[in-house]
Amino acid sequence: MLSSIIRKTSFALLSLTLVSGIASSHGYASSEAGKPVIEWSRQYGVDEKVTGQNITSTSDGGYVVTGTVIEKESGIRKANILKLNSSGTLQWEQKIQHNNTSRTEVDVTIETKDGGYLSCGSILKENGKYDILLIKLNAQGAVEWMKEYDYDFTMYSLSVAETKDNGFVITGRSFGGSDIYYAYVLKINAQGQELWLKKLKFSYDQDFEDIIATPDGGSIAVGSQVDRFFNDPNRGAVISKLNADGEEVWTRKLSAAPKLRTAYSIAPSDDGYVIFGVDSDWEDAYFLTKIDTNGKVLWEKKFKLPIDRRYFKKVVRTNEGYTLLAEIDKNSHNDKERRYELSKFDNHGELLNQNEFTVKDFDSMTGLTASSDGGYALLGQVSDIKSYCMQVTKLAGPNSQPGERTLERISFTDNGKKMAVGEHTPTAVTAYYSDGSKETLKDSLSFSSDDAEIANVDFKGIIKGIKAGRTTIHAFYQNHQAQLEVEVFEVPNLGDADHWSYQYGIDHSYIYVRSIVPASDGGYIITGDMRYEMYGIRDAYVLKLNASGIIEWQQVIRHGLSGHAEAHKAIETKDGGILISGTTSNHDYSRNTRDVVFMAKLNAQGILEWEKEFPGVDRAGNAVDETDDGGFVVTGANPEAGPAYVLKTDSQGQVMWNRTYSFGYYQNYNDILATPDGGSIAVGVVDTYEGNNDEAIVTKLGPNGDVVWNKKLLPIGRIAYSIISTDEGDYLIASNTKDGVNYLTRINDRGEVIWERTYEAQKDQEFYKIVRDSQGYVLLGRNAAGGYANSESQFVALQLGRDGQIIGKHHFNEPNLTGLYHGTVTSDGKFVLTGTVKVNGKSFLQVTKTAGAENPSVDPVLDGISFKDSSVKIAAGEKKTVLVQAHYLDGTEQVLTDTDSISFTSEDENTATVDSKGLITGVNPGITVIQAVYQNQSAQLQVEVTMPGSENPDPVEGIFYLDSEEYSLTEGTSIDTVAFFKDKDGNIHNVTKTSTFKSDNPAIVDYDQDGNINGVRAGITYITAEYQGKTYRAFVQVVRASVPK
Repeated sequence: MLSSIIRKTSFALLSLTLVSGIASSHGYASSEAGKPVIEWSRQYGVDEKVTGQNITSTSDGGYVVTGTVIEKESGIRKANILKLNSSGTLQWEQKIQHNNTSRTEVDVTIETKDGGYLSCGSILKENGKYDILLIKLNAQGAVEWMKEYDYDFTMYSLSVAETKDNGFVITGRSFGGSDIYYAYVLKINAQGQELWLKKLKFSYDQDFEDIIATPDGGSIAVGSQVDRFFNDPNRGAVISKLNADGEEVWTRKLSAAPKLRTAYSIAPSDDGYVIFGVDSDWEDAYFLTKIDTNGKVLWEKKFKLPIDRRYFKKVVRTNEGYTLLAEIDKNSHNDKERRYELSKFDNHGELLNQNEFTVKDFDSMTGLTASSDGGYALLGQVSDIKSYCMQVTKLAGPNSQPGERTLERISFTDNGKKMAVGEHTPTAVTAYYSDGSKETLKDSLSFSSDDAEIANVDFKGIIKGIKAGRTTIHAFYQNHQAQLEVEVFEVPNLGDADHWSYQYGIDHSYIYVRSIVPASDGGYIITGDMRYEMYGIRDAYVLKLNASGIIEWQQVIRHGLSGHAEAHKAIETKDGGILISGTTSNHDYSRNTRDVVFMAKLNAQGILEWEKEFPGVDRAGNAVDETDDGGFVVTGANPEAGPAYVLKTDSQGQVMWNRTYSFGYYQNYNDILATPDGGSIAVGVVDTYEGNNDEAIVTKLGPNGDVVWNKKLLPIGRIAYSIISTDEGDYLIASNTKDGVNYLTRINDRGEVIWERTYEAQKDQEFYKIVRDSQGYVLLGRNAAGGYANSESQFVALQLGRDGQIIGKHHFNEPNLTGLYHGTVTSDGKFVLTGTVKVNGKSFLQVTKTAGAENPSVDPVLDGISFKDSSVKIAAGEKKTVLVQAHYLDGTEQVLTDTDSISFTSEDENTATVDSKGLITGVNPGITVIQAVYQNQSAQLQVEVTMPGSENPDPVEGIFYLDSEEYSLTEGTSIDTVAFFKDKDGNIHNVTKTSTFKSDNPAIVDYDQDGNINGVRAGITYITAEYQGKTYRAFVQVVRASVPK
């Protein structure tokens, strides 16, 4: 679906700008002159999962729609073909699964000369390959024949046309097999028997996008030829004429060096053909090209669009000439309408007029066709909270203006509702009109309940569960009535009044918990994500409980058609509402899926006020806080080897600034806290190339995102993950190391350390959050035991005084608490834990209040000490912090964090030195011994220092990469490359000297023995580095040394 839209990403104009051919006097038409009017709009496949691919006009004035229906339980995809009359009324429908395959999909359906239809698509085979599938239907939609065409390559995104002899020609994109780089055209007869398969090759790679039959019995296919190395000046759009026997008559190429031009659609004209396409390197220029029957270019028009528009990949032939339709970007996937711009051209490619119009409910357009009355029919995608369906919207022609619409019925959006006692939830009522349109009603509604003792409803339509039972809620609007069946159930308390435990989520197939925070009213806010079906769409999920664990409301947030939304963090806002930060998926028009930041604002009753996604590639909104001005600062995870980010919005989610920060090779912020001066403090980690040198970072930002100061917390190897403020205006930062050492650091508003405490963690124990409580602070964490398949996690808490001293250790090892590793502290000094548990094969969200058990404090007897590493190997100049662990008579072990009590010495400081914190520095190649002494116990560690770059790490587990993904240099110059290997323990090694390098095109760049890239001549190619069986490819561009005169 998304591949049928061309996105423009890097060129902003205020209106359609003519590059050549179209007179500049043609601008936008007024908003009323010739503005398209919606005649009717209808939806198909409601309450199912249906996607639409194509719509085609039929000779009876109706339409045939092609789509795919997805079974909710199994995920099986079936071809879906619908026949509509001129008013959009369904005449017949076919759902087809071929040979029990998991994917039977059709791309397009055409009307045939015998009054029937031919659907063209593909099926997924067990070997992962897609074969062509053709389905012939009669006029009533009955299947006449269905045939599969199996070749050694995959074919998809197909196009079909009926030829003069009543046969058919099929083309599309392809990959795989021995003919991976060929364009193809398949010809069959009227009974589906293959007549011939034509393969064409013009350059490295080529594909056809569309095909049309010609009056002489042949066909013309249009597409593009791709040159992988960007050195072919003739690469670009390709147009091929074949005769009735599949022989190539002529091929024309439309190139616009250095762009890569693609032809997407072809339409007939009185004396030739018109081709629509794009200069697709940057998609910054579209074109209409008129050719005669011999492929000679008669005229060509090029033009550009504003940055927020992109043309649908189809040119439509009309009585006046040609039409193109542009889709205008939404501000958010959640916008309930979509704007479009219709551009009409005459037979000479001159712009006649342009007009904008709006279609309600459209997420995106997937099909376009001209109607018999001079109007147009648009096929689009519509989604709701549980499913998605197709919508056809008819734009009226000159002689078919719509009449006044009338209200036909109203209904609740939900078919029924299950809710817990104490829960209150909003309802939605939809009005359906005579023109097929619908809208959600917001005003002038009234509500009633058949039994208010089971569930009552207020004037806003918010239902509250009172006691277990069933009742009916009624809605009234303009003499119409709707009913909603409501079932209220009691959630059993699995504990007691003081230590309660509840399980939620009986309507959901899967729930994943990400956080729990206390609310100002004594209750709790839980965030995560859920699915109604195990392999269905993932939606953000928010649950509000009162102080006794009783559900007050729950909110499920679907973000447009993304199919994926997660709620990571919740905060209460100054206006009494709740702000959610998280992640959603953004599907760009290159079929790439990117994670982007997602935010949603709810009021105190859980009703959604707004939700938005934000720019930035592969980011998560893991942490958020409200600033003094009522706005919000967000940060979180980002790709490895990327910068950290902080995003600032106003109270309505409008971006105020979006900044990135780089302090090393890789950096990431894990938490953020707003400060009284309007700025914020973010904490996280920065990594460098050399060695295992993670460093905890603390960054103070001003109100505009400028860095005020940035501090690093030693020793090396730490990650900061949580920050809170103190009553005195200072800040507490929690951090830890991979070896299980935990730190709590108090700093002032200038980033100066006031004090720091260290705490040993048990094996497989990690802390993830610092919170306040009545006695001081609590570090929250979990113990993880067992392997991946049988892992179990339990909550742990380390209670601290106001100066960071340990005053209590709590563990939660009761069987009913397994898996509940998200938690928070209650006002009475206890804990509320939550997580996902499985009961009888079904996932539930469990919330439990418990006091836990305090570990007894017994001082163990020291039996000996040892270094945690058995030996150390570092390069000269490299640094590494070593840890000493204590062994006790009771069999326990602990890493010693009080390094002031340990004495470190080096036998040969000319080889390696060691400081009082255990930080070893390689000086010169050689071998020495580091000794540690603690409470009359000693340990030795052998250290080998090597020449820089001479290490040869075990390549079995690790990542090999270069210092850049792309390089640029001038002819006759050289640049060096550095190769790195990151082993399974996170240590990074410079392996340049032991790697091999190769250029894909030595005529452009070559390599010398030291790994230097030498620019030979201008051009673009790729280099490949190899290290012990692992490879890494990078892009290289060589530019001319000077511009020729």
